[in-house]
Amino acid sequence: MSTYLDAMQPSLVLRLLLGDCRADPKDLEWSALPVLAERQRVPLRLAECLESRNAMVSPRFTEATAQAHARAERVLVLLARVADACDQHGIPYVALKIARDFPDVGGDMDLLVSGAASGLERVLRDLLPVVPRRRSLHHHLAGTEVYPVPEYGTVVDVHHGRLGQLGEHARYAALLLSRRRRADFGAISCFIPSLEDQLVQQALSYGAGRPAVRLADAYWTISTVRGGRLDWELLLDTARATGLLPALSCHLSCVEQLHQRLLGRPLLEPEVRRRLVQHRWGRMEFRRGSFRLTAPRARAGLFFRQLQAELKSGDWAAVGRLCLLPVVAASVGWHRLARPFGPGDVT
Repeated sequence: MSTYLDAMQPSLVLRLLLGDCRADPKDLEWSALPVLAERQRVPLRLAECLESRNAMVSPRFTEATAQAHARAERVLVLLARVADACDQHGIPYVALKIARDFPDVGGDMDLLVSGAASGLERVLRDLLPVVPRRRSLHHHLAGTEVYPVPEYGTVVDVHHGRLGQLGEHARYAALLLSRRRRADFGAISCFIPSLEDQLVQQALSYGAGRPAVRLADAYWTISTVRGGRLDWELLLDTARATGLLPALSCHLSCVEQLHQRLLGRPLLEPEVRRRLVQHRWGRMEFRRGSFRLTAPRARAGLFFRQLQAELKSGDWAAVGRLCLLPVVAASVGWHRLARPFGPGDVT
């Protein structure tokens, strides 16, 4: 019963965001809503939704929204400065999450740069009083540097030519950089992934065998699929060529299940579902701050399917790094390595 009750509020928030006219803002638990919206990375989008519904909101939620807006403005100013500096110094980059989160800004700022890119640390040091955190074994393998920037209320995670838990997706990182495009977010202009790459990127953390969907991820994926602008052939080719088809299949299956449960109708077209949702991954429940697959064997099965897909794609470097995952997880604590969210989100 407690699991059911805990899931009611996130489910209601997602229905509101998706424009379900049957969802009533009066059923929101206002005392818990500010924390829920912040943890699920949707405070500003939820505020816009409630305003469009002419809903009466609590003073506490109004105050939390104002704080989230102020932080978003600081983070966007930082992104603009970093993007301009990269452009001026000829450093190819992609801001990985801004297009999925905007007008919210997520928990940190993730930048992907070419593995051959040099000078970025000097650029950041000249631009801001930043000192990178000491690199752990996990960060060395993943090819990441972490720069806390407390005055802007965020952390800059720099991915050097690699993506994934242990940097296993170097091939995909290069592809993503080659297909980047420039986009505007208010007065800010920066490079972002293509729409298809943003969806593939959503599934990257699933390769660790810990499928979890934050409310913001489900909302963005559903909105994107509904928008009808995805090139499904390109998406399928990309996932297959980079060994990410099982992870993408799992993500779409999970989001489809949520859409069906909450709105009572399928999300994916039958042909897309047939080609991309190839396995029964199990039931999703809201636990520990996200919607998760409840069957342990489904999570284990995903890891082995991911490994098989990397073998099939011929990406031997990725296979080697994935094989290291259990060893590294045991050394640092699996719950720390494989957690899907928090500072230093896997991307």
